[in-house]
Amino acid sequence: VGTDVQKANRFFTTEVTQHLFEEPQNLTVPKKCGLDLVSMNIQRGRDHGLPGYPKWRVYCNLTPVKEFKDLKKFMDDESIEALQRLYKTVDDIDLYSGSLSETPLKGSMLGPTATCLIAEQFRRTKFGDRFWYDAYTG
Repeated sequence: VGTDVQKANRFFTTEVTQHLFEEPQNLTVPKKCGLDLVSMNIQRGRDHGLPGYPKWRVYCNLTPVKEFKDLKKFMDDESIEALQRLYKTVDDIDLYSGSLSETPLKGSMLGPTATCLIAEQFRRTKFGDRFWYDAYTG
C-alpha cells in the first residue's frame, strides 16, 4: 500500500509481448507459444485502416508532425531513435506506437494524443446514447 506506482513508459513486460494466452508446456507441445499483444494492437490498427500517428495529432488539434525532429517536443530521444529505426517517415508511424511513445501528461499515464482520443471516445459514448444515465429526458 505504501509503495509508489511504477512510472508509465512505452515498455511492456514479456508476459504481454511473448507469453499472452500461453498454455502450460506438456508432452504433446514441444515448445511454449504465446501471443504478442503489442504486435496484435499495431496489426489491428492497420487492418482497420487507421491513419498514421501524425494525422491523429492534427485531428486532436495538437502540434503537427512533419518530420522526426518535430517529435522532440513531446517524446524523449530514445523513443524518437527507436521510431526512426522502425519507420521510414513520420507518416508511417502507427497510432499505437506513436501515442505510447509520447511523454505522459502531468498526472496521467497517457500522452496528449491518447488522452484526446480516449476523451473523444467517452464524449461520443455519453452524448450518442439517449439512454445515458444522466441524459435529460424532459
